[in-house]
Amino acid sequence: MKPAAKKLPKAAVEATATAFVAGFKALPPAVQWRVIQLIEDLEDEADAQELAAARAANPEDFDLANSLPWEQVKAEMDGRRANATPAQREAA
Repeated sequence: MKPAAKKLPKAAVEATATAFVAGFKALPPAVQWRVIQLIEDLEDEADAQELAAARAANPEDFDLANSLPWEQVKAEMDGRRANATPAQREAA
């Protein structure tokens, strides 16, 4: 999620983040856990908004009529793996 506010200098971002983490570590574990849950909720909301925007911009990419059956995708992946060189297999 990108903030909409004006851009801060990199040094200010780093100093603020460092101070936040120091303050976060000083919180009781139950509060830390709840903050983590809230941050995860924010990430989920951002992901949902990004997906909705992608769907709106490119509906054909999400149309099930344009999808491939899993068996076909799996067969293509297996075929590529079988034809890969040892170096390519190690890289994957």
